[in-house]
Amino acid sequence: IGKALLPGLLSDRHKVTAHRNKRSLGYKHPDLLEIICDISEIKSLVTMKFDLVIHLACEGISSRKTTHDSLFTTNVKGTLEILELAELNNASVIVAGSFAEYGLSALNYSEIPVDAPLIPTYAYAASKASQSTLCKNYALTRSLNMFYLRIFNVFGDGLPDSYIWNGIKSAARANRLLKLSPGNQIRDFIHISSVTAVILELTKIPFTGYKALNVGSGYPLCIREFAKYWWKYWKATPELLQIGGLPYREGDLMRYIPFIENNILNIARRVYDYSWCEELSRQSEQIPN
Repeated sequence: IGKALLPGLLSDRHKVTAHRNKRSLGYKHPDLLEIICDISEIKSLVTMKFDLVIHLACEGISSRKTTHDSLFTTNVKGTLEILELAELNNASVIVAGSFAEYGLSALNYSEIPVDAPLIPTYAYAASKASQSTLCKNYALTRSLNMFYLRIFNVFGDGLPDSYIWNGIKSAARANRLLKLSPGNQIRDFIHISSVTAVILELTKIPFTGYKALNVGSGYPLCIREFAKYWWKYWKATPELLQIGGLPYREGDLMRYIPFIENNILNIARRVYDYSWCEELSRQSEQIPN
């Protein structure tokens, strides 16, 4: 998301310091300074001055295995380091959270509100829920201005194959076998361009205090129909998509759909054409949970 966000920030004439913990983004611009260091070393930037921090770093979102220790070191302790740095600069903060924080609360709502209890069901989700609690407490007790974004299922080019759309695209383009679960799970899929558009819009809004927001497209989609649509779109052999070839993951919840404020929906839908979602969404909502 950070790499996708950069062109918009620079186009809006921001001077950007991009922190990376590994390789360079390979993006050159006179108003871009790139710093590569571990998140635990983020306080090395203490001598720099800035008025806005956009915190997108996280551990555990890719398919590789992670430990509880690494998850909490990055997602909680690393977040604390960033918040302390923001406070030193009296900077506002935008933090990327995850829909997975809601966990079992999804069972109680057809559309999950931002004030729903956080009941995470696996380690990554627990670390993000802890991050969320830390961010809210820090913002309220230290008078730090913050938007906290619980982002739903992102899709689009540039993301790893562990994201379902990217995995489908990779298999379909190679015309190779892809096994999925029965796919009755209902999810809100939001294009990466919509996520960056929301963040860019929030950078332009003077804000005070703490505010959590759900970020999605507003279209509930069945994973099965989503997969079939894109498999056909890339003209892959139909028989190579095996819906039901895998069991559901243990503890997988069947519905994760957010309540989204209209202003966020308007921004998300302004930059990406979701017209293909409308009929799929109608079909998906008829599937029993």
